[in-house]
Amino acid sequence: MDIAKPKPRPIVLIDWEDISGMSRWTDIEKVQGMKALACRSLGWLCAESETHVTIYATENDSKECLDTNTIPRGCIKRIRYLRK
Repeated sequence: MDIAKPKPRPIVLIDWEDISGMSRWTDIEKVQGMKALACRSLGWLCAESETHVTIYATENDSKECLDTNTIPRGCIKRIRYLRK
């Protein structure tokens, strides 16, 4: 029995910023110097809306995906389409 392959999706590279934090006692001067973390995620584009973008890294022939990330648009710096 042949299983239908998932529909081809664009592959994207997303540059985005994530929060940084600490959960231990820390000098206030060190905290004042903290910055957001620059991140880069690569995957198949799964969904887009006005508020977020969802990608995944792995798919199978049963139309399932693994290693998903939903990134708020306010955190996204750039989306590059590597394959449309």
